[in-house]
Amino acid sequence: MKAKIILSFVFVILLVGTVYAITEQQRDNLNRTLDMVKNDKVKYEKVLLLLEKKDIDLSDEPDLKDRIEDDKKRLGIDTKYPEKEFFSPSKKGFPWIIGFVIMGLVSIFLVAEIERKKGHIIRLHQIAEFHGVHKPHNDLNKVDDYVSECMRFGYPTDKIESTLLDKGWNSEKIQQVLGEIKLRRYIIDTMKKGYTKEQIREHLVGANWSEDVVDKALKALNA
Repeated sequence: MKAKIILSFVFVILLVGTVYAITEQQRDNLNRTLDMVKNDKVKYEKVLLLLEKKDIDLSDEPDLKDRIEDDKKRLGIDTKYPEKEFFSPSKKGFPWIIGFVIMGLVSIFLVAEIERKKGHIIRLHQIAEFHGVHKPHNDLNKVDDYVSECMRFGYPTDKIESTLLDKGWNSEKIQQVLGEIKLRRYIIDTMKKGYTKEQIREHLVGANWSEDVVDKALKALNA
């Protein structure tokens, strides 16, 4: 029965207030509990362990701290927790604070990333409006201009293609334009290595590229 009363008092202590500071009611409850177990080393140790387990902070309670230290010396209790750690704000709580900070930063990053992607999508649609490819037609030169500008801005081809598909463009036509742009880029990169247009043309035709497609790409570079 006595043990139940002791645990009841401790339970009240743990429920009222926060884990970082005790209220006057908690202080009184704890003192009464300590009075009841002051001559029982085993029960006193159980109370101390409960306080430590629940992170009860007594750093602002010098009288209570002194009382506990005196009782510990009198009963010969040598807890495994040094006083500095035992009566300091929760060491277990600190990782939680770090965790919440990290979660907050991750949330901010994710929101920023979502907003950035939304901004990119909006920008891709705005560029489509500017180049007149907001709806399908037969002028693939405008699609070429649109894709080329988006690539210069660093947008990935899959996002560009997705935008055009959203506008109703046929996938084959999109792939045709993307292929022609990639071909022009290949020709430019190869010319930078010292090859002539004639050599590049001969190589591409030999690799089964259509002469018309290759000539169109070379002509576009001369424009």
